[in-house]
Amino acid sequence: MHISIQVCSIIIVQFLAIIFSRQKKLGTRSERIFLEILIITLISLVFDISSVAAIYYKESCPGLLVLIISKTYLISLIILAFVSRIYVLSDVNYVAVDGKKGVFIRYAIITMCVLLVSVLPIDFNINADTGAVWSSGYSVIMTYITVFVILINTIYTAFDMRTSICSARFESVLIWIGFWCIAAVIQAVMRNHILIVGFASALGVMVIYIKFENPELNIDRATGLYNQKAFLIYVNNALSSNKDISIVSASFERWYNRNVSFEYIDTAKSEIIRFLSDIDKVMVFRNYEDELIMVYKNKSDAAECGKIIDKRFKEGWGPGKNIIFHPFIVYLRNASGIKRAEDILHFIAHIKSDYMGRSDQHFISITNDIIENMYNQRNVVRQIVEAMDQDGVEVFFQPIYSVKEKRFTCAEALVRIRQRDGSLMLPGMFIETAEKSGLIIRLGLIVFEKVCQFIKDNPLEKMGMKYIEVNLSMVQCAYKKLSDDYINIMKKYNINPCNINLEITESALMEDKTNLLDNMNRLMEYGVKFSLDDFGTGHSNLNYIVDMPVNIVKFDKGMLDAYFENGRAKYVMDAVMHMIQGMNLEIVAEGIETKEHFENIAKLGINFVQGYYFSKPVTARQFLLFINENNK
Repeated sequence: MHISIQVCSIIIVQFLAIIFSRQKKLGTRSERIFLEILIITLISLVFDISSVAAIYYKESCPGLLVLIISKTYLISLIILAFVSRIYVLSDVNYVAVDGKKGVFIRYAIITMCVLLVSVLPIDFNINADTGAVWSSGYSVIMTYITVFVILINTIYTAFDMRTSICSARFESVLIWIGFWCIAAVIQAVMRNHILIVGFASALGVMVIYIKFENPELNIDRATGLYNQKAFLIYVNNALSSNKDISIVSASFERWYNRNVSFEYIDTAKSEIIRFLSDIDKVMVFRNYEDELIMVYKNKSDAAECGKIIDKRFKEGWGPGKNIIFHPFIVYLRNASGIKRAEDILHFIAHIKSDYMGRSDQHFISITNDIIENMYNQRNVVRQIVEAMDQDGVEVFFQPIYSVKEKRFTCAEALVRIRQRDGSLMLPGMFIETAEKSGLIIRLGLIVFEKVCQFIKDNPLEKMGMKYIEVNLSMVQCAYKKLSDDYINIMKKYNINPCNINLEITESALMEDKTNLLDNMNRLMEYGVKFSLDDFGTGHSNLNYIVDMPVNIVKFDKGMLDAYFENGRAKYVMDAVMHMIQGMNLEIVAEGIETKEHFENIAKLGINFVQGYYFSKPVTARQFLLFINENNK
């Protein structure tokens, strides 16, 4: 009788169970199921040894006892395989995955397989020379088939839901399944007297523990709090179980009395961590060095603990309690609208970047509207990236009419994104998001390159045109390499820089004046001209025209409407136009939609007119047809 491998397996599993039971845990569903796996594995190994002993001494043991022990061991293998499937899917709602009917059918099938294993015949074998014992027969074959089908179904389901389940857990279970399959093949096909299936189970659970379920992996060593990985596990588990949780992020980058030494501050932070850790109804996680995230199991706990925390913070911290922290708080009252814990961290970081350092406000509540808006922004980011990667960025052109020359002499290039369904996404739907995400730099380069390609393929001079206007956002203007990149693109397509006019807004000067002027001067030296776009919106100031070396000023539609509707606005605009024209700058009137507007604008001495009265923005092909027809 050879049971040394099984004994070794029991020692391994017992050791893991003792360590696991003594460690600080999150209390998640996956931890509970992993503990069940440890127990079932241990029971399976015990019955493995018992079956070997019963078969070896079957002559002196009751036949029914040998049969019961042997078949109980086989049934334990089926149960272990089934529980492993539940473990892989512990990040999602098990009923939601299979459906109530599917769960019932699955349990019914497993029950039927167990009954078949119980009633099918089994044979017991003993090698008289080596003392090795093993079992065979239809009952054993049925066990192997059932376990194999469960494992294949587990792998298939996991791959099908790979975006919803934890990849690390799935990888660990794959290794476990690999051990199991290799052991089963060796034992069933190659060497049936080598009983290593139980040992493979022990190795598998050890891999899962080391790679994923070791609670020490969830602890931040510097503070003893749970770390970011633990936060993701805990919250994803709560979301999949539809638990009602509230989340508070507290960032301690700021405090009132800045003359306190760093040693005192560190002491105060340690006091805060101990204080929060001692509150029973809150789970505390460390996200980054100076950011703690508190998760409450329900909204009432959050309100109750919030009062306790607020009262304690007003008392001060550190030696003498002379350090008054002023944390930046992001509060998510109800996480039910969140899809993944990773999204919460993304939203918190997004809100912090928007508010911290730019506002005295230090408490932000994440509402359902904010959640929906952030998901929409992420979807827009995905669409922008997809469009840039798959040539879905398109350039439309809107012609600009020269009042003096009575023809179309230039045009404005406007970006569009072609979506999967063929519809167009207009700039108002994605430009702001592209700026916030930093994608505007790459997007702007794509648009500029398409414009240069258009000019190369369709020389403007032959159409009676002079230049194409291309918009620059604030982020692009602040980009140090903007001028280098644009000059390189113009050289690549052999474009005359006089064919390019770049549009900037007055807000660009407010954002980063130094980089903007450096870029403008470099491009103007190369031969590019500039326009000041949307004059008449925001905080319009003639100083912007003085500070920025522009050649053209574009009047916003609202400013022109005010000219014709408001007597005071008329005097102001007359003075503005007089000064602009006195600086030898040209004026473009935007948003002209009717013949009456056009005729009134023409009387003012404005140089160029742009708007739906002539044409809406159209594709390159439509634009060429329009120019060829109207510039004859």
